[in-house]
Amino acid sequence: YWTSSSIYTGDKTTDFTTMFTSMNTTMPAPGTGTSPTDPQEVMILVTDGMADQTISGGSCQGVSNRGCQQLTSAHITQCGTIKNRNIRIAVLYTEYLASSIQNSGLSFADAIAINNIPQIEPQLQACASTNPDGSKLYQKVAFGGDVTAALNTLFAMSLKTARLTQ
Repeated sequence: YWTSSSIYTGDKTTDFTTMFTSMNTTMPAPGTGTSPTDPQEVMILVTDGMADQTISGGSCQGVSNRGCQQLTSAHITQCGTIKNRNIRIAVLYTEYLASSIQNSGLSFADAIAINNIPQIEPQLQACASTNPDGSKLYQKVAFGGDVTAALNTLFAMSLKTARLTQ
């Protein structure tokens, strides 16, 4: 995949490991959300949940140096690290459909992707923070769904724990 006229990523453009690491170091220490000078931090992840990254020295489904096709337990651990800092994670899942796989022949990579589609939603739900009322900061948008409405719902859900006072 070419991200510009001079940068070829080898079709490895969705790298959850690097993204979670970067967000964890970039986001400031969160506040409690009780005042404008003590803001609560919320990271909003909008994704189809499919990773496409090279895991150097690692493997997925027994294939060396192959990127896994959904969040892995290592990614969930990274979500936990961020949440342990009291940064809340809101997830908007833009549903991944098997019919969206582009290759005409069913290659080994396509078979892995199709087989892993059922794992996407549970993994994204595991990454999402839980509100005090037990609801997850999680929304799913199916093909043709209203992304704006889902984002508005996530935003409203994330505000449930913010307590702005005068």
